[in-house]
Amino acid sequence: MTDNDGDVYDPRKGWLRLEVYVEPENGIAMFMRNGHVSARKDDSPLTNEWISRLNDAKVTALHVLLVTEDKIGDLFHPCVYDDKNSPSAVIGSGCLCKKALTDPLTGLPVVREHYRTVSGNIETWTYRSITGRGLPPASKAVSIIIDRHQFWLRDDDGTLQFLPRTDNSGYGIGYAGGGPYTLCQMIEQLVESDGATAVPPLHRPKPNAALAAWARDKTIDHQGEYTLADLRALIH
Repeated sequence: MTDNDGDVYDPRKGWLRLEVYVEPENGIAMFMRNGHVSARKDDSPLTNEWISRLNDAKVTALHVLLVTEDKIGDLFHPCVYDDKNSPSAVIGSGCLCKKALTDPLTGLPVVREHYRTVSGNIETWTYRSITGRGLPPASKAVSIIIDRHQFWLRDDDGTLQFLPRTDNSGYGIGYAGGGPYTLCQMIEQLVESDGATAVPPLHRPKPNAALAAWARDKTIDHQGEYTLADLRALIH
């Protein structure tokens, strides 16, 4: 079974657009269109900014799709800090728990994974989610941010979110498996629409040569925030 329309949340009313492919008889369920993202607490100030706005949530089908089948039960078990006898606790002080969260600004599901050794010398908090399919109807992008681990977009209300991408895109400056073209095409699209269109382009011609050369240049530290004016200046 597949949702041919691809809309679970109407992009004109909500911010999430995806396709889900399901074969119940074979235990298969997967996202087809939105990109998966992973961020670790303290990776960067931007990551922490995003994490700080997340809210607790009840487990939904979308949360379940963010974990492997054998770990679904962990979404219902408390953290060791809340219950040292939790099924996710390891000898009363270690932890392998998962928690369902939601981004209140986008409605996107988030799963927090907590890893803590028994000694406590290693402890990490990893957050897994999916990207949106663009901006809410009344919003416009004002900048793209290339961070150490992620691509971000900030809109005219100051809202930070992951740069929308499709499932076949990768991170790094390339942004997609085919090199920097997808990132460049997204930049061109944002510039042409004055920040109004942030849906990952599916079919566009080869990007501007100067822009592509900038994205491929390994001597440049690409990290930073680029306003639409900055991005426009890269296309010459």
